[in-house]
Amino acid sequence: MAEEANDRGGDPSSSSSSFHALPHPKKTAFSDSLVKENLKRWGLDDTLKVLRFRYDRSYHKAAADQMLLEMFNDPGFRETFRVRFSVQTRA
Repeated sequence: MAEEANDRGGDPSSSSSSFHALPHPKKTAFSDSLVKENLKRWGLDDTLKVLRFRYDRSYHKAAADQMLLEMFNDPGFRETFRVRFSVQTRA
C-alpha cells in the first residue's frame, strides 16, 4: 500500500497521518435488501457505521498489533472516527 501512495505522488513517510478516510461508494454490500433486513433484525440498522480508510504504510500480519495502535492514535483516523481516548502499548 505504501507503493500505492507513492504512485499517487504522496510520500507516506512525510505525512503526519498514515490513515486517510476514503469516500463512501454509492453501492455496497450494505445496499443489498437481505443485508438491510438482517441488520434490522439484529438491531444494527441504526447503530452500525462503516468507514473506509487507506493505510499508507507497509503492513505485515506479524505487526497487526502495531498497526492497530497506530490506527487508534492516528490524528486522521481519530478525527474521522471520533476516537476520544489514546491507546497505550501493553507493558
